[in-house]
Amino acid sequence: MDEPRRTVVDESILKTLFGKPSRILLAGWILDRQGKPFFASEAQRAMSLVNIVPSSIAKDLKDFVDCGMLIRVPEPGRIYFSTTPSALWRCFETLAATCLDVAASNV
Repeated sequence: MDEPRRTVVDESILKTLFGKPSRILLAGWILDRQGKPFFASEAQRAMSLVNIVPSSIAKDLKDFVDCGMLIRVPEPGRIYFSTTPSALWRCFETLAATCLDVAASNV
């Protein structure tokens, strides 16, 4: 699952309404993993497919941790990220699904 399925979203809509499209796309990628922990490098690699720079992903991951949506799980030599049951994920799921519906209706 390297390519995020939510990349068909019109980024201009996201930017206009929510400021930072990459955060929505990253959240969608995380949600698509269905709770499977991941390394930052995995997220950066997946988001690079839609031209999102690694430093942006690092900042978004930090923001998700700060908001209680992710936890950092240290492993020898690496750090995993794992989702929490935060209600904020529902906001991103709804937002991403709605944007996909809009994109599909414009095809």
